[in-house]
Amino acid sequence: MSQTRMNIEAHQILHNAHNCAYRYPADFRGFKARITYHTDEKTHDGSVTIHSPKDITIEIEGTEAELKLPQHEIASLCGHRWYAPYHEGDGRFTLSLNENADHLLGQLIVFQDDPFRSSYRIKDGSVVQINRQMGTNKFTIDVLSHISVEGNKKLPTHFTVAFWNTEEKRLMRTLVYTDRYVPVADYHLPASRRIVIYDDEGVNAHSITFSAHELL
Repeated sequence: MSQTRMNIEAHQILHNAHNCAYRYPADFRGFKARITYHTDEKTHDGSVTIHSPKDITIEIEGTEAELKLPQHEIASLCGHRWYAPYHEGDGRFTLSLNENADHLLGQLIVFQDDPFRSSYRIKDGSVVQINRQMGTNKFTIDVLSHISVEGNKKLPTHFTVAFWNTEEKRLMRTLVYTDRYVPVADYHLPASRRIVIYDDEGVNAHSITFSAHELL
């Protein structure tokens, strides 16, 4: 297969997977909700107002260090659900296909000109693995399960994120995620996210629950 033909076929597969993922429509204006952030030791109550992944206001008591994780996770939750045209994201790159389409973890698609040396795996029409590398740090996201919503769109419910130091050839930490959603009007908004973190310091758990959602 020629490089040009391989690039076209890889984009067809990845574009279809992009369209299969649930995202809010382009005219979605955001929402606000009450939030409760639990750790192994503390509970923090507050609220969040989300106009976009880059315009998030969290009102909750706690130190900067204590609130770093919920701030990051709420931005990540929104960023992955917000409207994003394919051609402005993954569609910008040159892709290639691994010949082993029957791999247990799915078809491998490699980004040839991405600074993060990205690669994805596609299985049953969905992205089930994402790999990226920044310097000596590499991470892999593996999506373990989805739910289907209207229009046969997919929402991830369980996934893991593993971080390696490639220079030391060492797994540094692993995060295990469980996400839940709630229908509000015509949208599926976050209901909760639980994160269990495994690293050299042991095991610790965090959860963020959302309630009293209001559309903006």
